[in-house]
Amino acid sequence: MNTLLSSKIPKELRESYVENRQGHVFKYIDNGVVKDEKKINAFIDQLENIDPAHINSLYMSAVSEPKETLKTPKMDMEPIESFGSLETASTESYSLLA
Repeated sequence: MNTLLSSKIPKELRESYVENRQGHVFKYIDNGVVKDEKKINAFIDQLENIDPAHINSLYMSAVSEPKETLKTPKMDMEPIESFGSLETASTESYSLLA
């Protein structure tokens, strides 16, 4: 870990991201891949405008949908007797679609 560059990240900001399982966003700064202080400061400014707890809660609610809602309802399927296309439809039929 590049201590000098990593120390540029405010402690509270890092803790907030780590607590919400997003600490990996600091990987390139910590490993010394990003060394430009202007870029690091711009990145920190961007991260300060994001609420990682809110993003994490949205993610968790999206991936932890109750199993009942994920089940596909059992439906009887029957073949249709006929179908048409816009190519063969009359002008009157087509106007009903618009």
